[in-house]
Amino acid sequence: GVPRTLPALLRAYRVQEKTSRFGFDWDDPLGVLDKIDEEVVELRRSMRRRRKDEIAHELGDVFFALVNLSRHLGIDPETALSRTNRRFIRRFRYIEKHLPGTGKRLGEASLAEMDRLWEKAKKVVG
Repeated sequence: GVPRTLPALLRAYRVQEKTSRFGFDWDDPLGVLDKIDEEVVELRRSMRRRRKDEIAHELGDVFFALVNLSRHLGIDPETALSRTNRRFIRRFRYIEKHLPGTGKRLGEASLAEMDRLWEKAKKVVG
């Protein structure tokens, strides 16, 4: 079996690798992408019903399907998410640094004001 002590992303990846050996897998990444779309629709439906347990279930299904897509694309999900975390932090630090120039501080600026800086950060810091 797959050790239960593994972090959730890695465990999902390994479970999917294992079941894939028995033919329980998608033929191509586009099929997985369709499954992600289906899971997002179910998540949206659960959110409308505002049932937290159901939302958590559907959100888990979205994560699981995303891990499956990463496996099909040959992209380690942990690495991909870590890189996104670093990029997000760089961009948010840019906002923190440049927001005072607008006369606002964090907590005072509107989302639109911060989003303008976010778009600049994407160009400047990646």
